[in-house]
Amino acid sequence: MFSFKDLQISVSRGLLWSVAALSTTAFAAEPERLVAQAREAAQSPALAAAVVTSRSIDVYVSGARKLGSPGRVDEDDAFHIGSDAKAMLATVIAQEIEAGRLRWDTTIGEVLPDVTVTARSEYRQVTITDLLLHRSGLPQLLTLDDLAIVPPLSGAVTEQRRQFAIWALQQTPIAPPETATLYSNAGYIVAAAMLERITGQRYEQLMQRRLFAPLGIRARFAWPAARDPHQPWGHATVDGQLVPVDPHDPATQFPEWAVPAGHLSLSIGDFAKFARLHLRGLRGLPAMLQPSTFAQLHAPIGNYAYGWVVLDLGDRQISFHEGSTGLFYALMIIDAAHDVGAVVAANSDGELVPAAATQLALTLMAARTST
Repeated sequence: MFSFKDLQISVSRGLLWSVAALSTTAFAAEPERLVAQAREAAQSPALAAAVVTSRSIDVYVSGARKLGSPGRVDEDDAFHIGSDAKAMLATVIAQEIEAGRLRWDTTIGEVLPDVTVTARSEYRQVTITDLLLHRSGLPQLLTLDDLAIVPPLSGAVTEQRRQFAIWALQQTPIAPPETATLYSNAGYIVAAAMLERITGQRYEQLMQRRLFAPLGIRARFAWPAARDPHQPWGHATVDGQLVPVDPHDPATQFPEWAVPAGHLSLSIGDFAKFARLHLRGLRGLPAMLQPSTFAQLHAPIGNYAYGWVVLDLGDRQISFHEGSTGLFYALMIIDAAHDVGAVVAANSDGELVPAAATQLALTLMAARTST
């Protein structure tokens, strides 16, 4: 089933520990060869990776845009990053907090009083932090089938997100708010609705103006090949065979109101620019936000922060996140203490992809810190 759930802490923790313990003497292979080997291990048509420091980005790609077609991926090709876009939304919300128009403890009702009139009482004190840390108790909505249970919404997309928030806040909590971290795409859609109300601009415009344009990122809120068939296609396993999936297939279409949950494509180099923004911010270097704000964005309750999973590995703190859609896979990792990070993306999402991508990312990071 098509899914964009991506919170896999238990699996990733063990893998990160095992790879972090490897000796850097094992990292002599050229990065291009490592990426090609990782693609083969992942059994993915294409794989792209970038190594990031506070001053540099190095990009490597391998494989085919679409099985059965001759086109090879290049550095400018886009990959879908799924819920890795959640950290991007949190970054723009942090700008509003620095500007004094929001607080980390701003409640939904303070921004959307019309939405909370019919809300269940359990949600009355839910804050924007609760939404971004998946502690709101709102429905998880992990698949497109889940999204289909939402009643029809009407009007402009900002109005649809407001209507969605009304519906979501009428649902029985999956857990009492603030008591458990339970991954919720609904929470990020409601957070986007709050941002839209505060700014008077739609989510897509805000992301372009506040984040992508300043970083020089070209992003699209669609599958990579939706407008250009020569871009990478997503692939799924059907009857035991990996096959390309038409980006216009009705079974893979996001409702426009759900885009803030994680419907975004960009090149691997542009993906790396976002990782570098956070790497620089955590190191106290000039960036889009104050260092204290970046620290807040990477301050978890349990292991989850604002669109990032945060783990302590020996002498280092690793922030990472996975985007998993059933057709594409994306991973971002940063290690601020060692001034290094990596992003990896694939145009498939089979069971071998996360381990291969994580091992590649940490291998490339270890090689960079050993030079």
